[in-house]
Amino acid sequence: MDTLGAVERAYERGRYLEALHAVQSMRVSHADSLQADIWRVDIFERVGMYDDSRRIADRMLATTRLSPKQRAICESALGRIAADTGLSTDAVVHFQKALSACEKANDSTLVCWTQLRLLAVLAESSGQQAAAMVLSQLRQNAIKLGDPVVSAALHVFMAQMDGKRGLVENAVRHSLLAQQILAGDENQWLAGMAETTLTAAAIMCSEYDKALFHGTHAVELAETSGAAVLYRSALGNLGNVYYQLGNFTKAIEIFERSQMTRPVLGPSKNGGWDSLAQVCLLQDRLVDAADYLQKIEVRTEGDWRLYPNRHSMLTFAALRSRQGQLGEALECCDFALQLASETGDRSLQVLTSLTKSDILQRAGRVREAHELLGAIAPFLRDISPYAYADYERAVGSCLVRSGCVTAGTRHLDWARELYKRLHSTPGIWQADRALAEITQLDVLEPAIPSNPADRSNPADRNASTQECGAVMQHLAALMLHAGRPELLATGVVAILGNAGCVAGAMARARSTDGTAEILSSFGCIEEGSESRTIALGTSGSRSIEVVLQPLTDVESRVTLNALGTLLGTVRELEAARAEREDRLTLWPTNELPSDRDGSAVTGTMAAVMATVRRVAPTNVLVLITGESGTGKEVLARSIHRASPRAAKPFVPFNCAAIPRELLESQLFGYRRGAFTGADRDSPGVIRAAKDGTLFLDEIGELGLDLQPKLLRFLESSEINPLGEATPSRIDVRIVAATNANLDDLVQQGRFREDLFYRLNVIRLPIPPLRERREEIPALAHHFIARAAAEFGKGRMRIAEEAMEHLLLFRWPGNVRQLQNEIRRMVALADPDSVLRPSTIAPHILRATPKAAAAPDPAAMAVSLQDKLPPTISRIEREMIKRALLAHDGKVDAAARALGISRKGLYLKRQRLGL
Repeated sequence: MDTLGAVERAYERGRYLEALHAVQSMRVSHADSLQADIWRVDIFERVGMYDDSRRIADRMLATTRLSPKQRAICESALGRIAADTGLSTDAVVHFQKALSACEKANDSTLVCWTQLRLLAVLAESSGQQAAAMVLSQLRQNAIKLGDPVVSAALHVFMAQMDGKRGLVENAVRHSLLAQQILAGDENQWLAGMAETTLTAAAIMCSEYDKALFHGTHAVELAETSGAAVLYRSALGNLGNVYYQLGNFTKAIEIFERSQMTRPVLGPSKNGGWDSLAQVCLLQDRLVDAADYLQKIEVRTEGDWRLYPNRHSMLTFAALRSRQGQLGEALECCDFALQLASETGDRSLQVLTSLTKSDILQRAGRVREAHELLGAIAPFLRDISPYAYADYERAVGSCLVRSGCVTAGTRHLDWARELYKRLHSTPGIWQADRALAEITQLDVLEPAIPSNPADRSNPADRNASTQECGAVMQHLAALMLHAGRPELLATGVVAILGNAGCVAGAMARARSTDGTAEILSSFGCIEEGSESRTIALGTSGSRSIEVVLQPLTDVESRVTLNALGTLLGTVRELEAARAEREDRLTLWPTNELPSDRDGSAVTGTMAAVMATVRRVAPTNVLVLITGESGTGKEVLARSIHRASPRAAKPFVPFNCAAIPRELLESQLFGYRRGAFTGADRDSPGVIRAAKDGTLFLDEIGELGLDLQPKLLRFLESSEINPLGEATPSRIDVRIVAATNANLDDLVQQGRFREDLFYRLNVIRLPIPPLRERREEIPALAHHFIARAAAEFGKGRMRIAEEAMEHLLLFRWPGNVRQLQNEIRRMVALADPDSVLRPSTIAPHILRATPKAAAAPDPAAMAVSLQDKLPPTISRIEREMIKRALLAHDGKVDAAARALGISRKGLYLKRQRLGL
């Protein structure tokens, strides 16, 4: 039986229930009691035991025994409790205290986790601008850390933030990327969070089969994890799936189940009450809906900004409208619009505008409703298919109340058809209710005037104009559904039906087993030489296509050609959307600082370049150190370009690339006849660099026989070439570089000490790329742009999941290896394409580190630099504790397991205080 090790292993795998059982059943010594309490604080919060966690944390923070790391853990737990219960301001204070403590502890991992929590709270309560600074710092810290689990968590939190703002595509991309990073490594909590976000995204896209799959998996992961907030969120999303599918009994059962979980307060609890109220509203149970909404608790005005709280205002507005309290309903809408603006929630802004339009119509303010619907038109291309159906329903109702019954009915019928295609039972019910209300309205559609100039009112449209409007609706839906092949296919069939250019058409989905499902159809189709098949893409494992029977007249064929052009445009729109998805939103590099040659300069190198700009105007010697491939020559060229010698030669010379017996002649030159084979004069590289800069690379490889001559030149600026009787004075600046440790070479007698001190006036160390990971995105984009221009590949981009592999690789060859890899990727890629993980070399993909495995419970690590007596005592202590626990405290058995006598064990326990 293990103790704290079992708790830690379960915690690291995101299995908080397992960790809870371990911490509650363990027996700990007095020496471990403090750490055990720290674990209790953290784990109790995770499983929703907020009172217990808060009580222990407050007691611990009142003592002076805590280390900075332990204090950070307590403050972070209190911050999570405050955030989960809706106390955003208190949460920010606790997280700031936790950050201060973990920075004192110099714990980079804990800093990242705390910043993640602070980021989420600020994004929810204060909007995106307030979170921008924390996000920038967190990006840099996560990249420097290079921990796959932290990187995955960052993507999970980004997915949640983007999803709550209605940026569904970004949310899906971040979630899938997090799953890829964690592939093969267990973390039930993070996996559950990713699945929960994918569930919510599928609901927002009206992909309910996919949502049901992700939602069921999310609940399973949440149950295994035991994370209380995750479990409630997963249940809430799964309940919403059943609600949309029309299984209201199942939805209510799941919603009520979620409300029975801990914690008892907070935004997630409010979201559950809101969901139950929505079901009651749809079932006309207004009293029950009001009862559920009364249970929503918001402690401060600012906490209305939290996602579940702000979205509940829509339900409040709908209830007030159904109760006939239209003034209060409009106030709710205005407040929701204010919250949407403050938090950047585009989805809430559109949905609230549609709700407000309906309420304005009920209040007889139809013109204002028209204006509001016009105001949201620019957002239509970015909204979900369900929201677009809501828009059509709102437009239809507005037209009916304006007296345009026929046109309004057509829009309502189209809205119902969209809901039907999306398999949304609530949407179908709402459309049916709106259609039923038409018969209750006392409106008459005016007669069509004989003079076309008088047809300025929407009610005056003739049948031809209305048919044109129907076609425009289908075209708009086609653009909106570009990424949904099933909806795109049914939309094409609808357009063909209105256009009258084919004898028949059908949309069908073919499975890999050869079976096919007809999605929609009309007319007669004789599959054969006269029929045409248009492939529109795949959905899951099914191929989506449209089969049509064209008419033979010229006008029909021209119309079909126009449809082909339209579908090509739709595909281009989808490609543009895919391009937006592939942009690096996590580490944007839109405005990269660069050197004058276009080289990317960020992070650590920005500080190095600042030093370069200070020393370049002087004539002082510079020694550049760093591993091979770090960019030492690039830095030397930067020194030359920033110096007064920029217009003069820059001559690079690699001391390791020339045979030792030729080094002197290559450096200092020679006269014809100075030695056998010297058939002409050679000035040497020093004279070749006259008045300019000489870059001596790999200076550590210079032999001891040649070092005095180089030292003399550095001191006197004079050289004495072979065969010349008199020395020559040369004005040249020396920049040296090495990947060796010159200090060690001096100690070993392989490098002259006086030469070392002469060279080492200004030292510019370049860290290896693995220690400055924050520069990789900038370097990658720079190399991609340069390689694309060189190879004529157009505008190349890199997918975020590919960038993750580049960030996590150790790059033993440093910048040179990164540059060569990107050149290879670009050379093999198609023009104007996106570089995905499949384009990365297999050895890099294989070497990308996975999340660290849990430590071996039977092993412990010690530093070889520690003192021997305390290290031995620590090892003895841990081995004795483990042996006693493994044998249920039986001293004889423990002594035998340790290979010592009972008396020996007794004496050791006395000495170690066990």
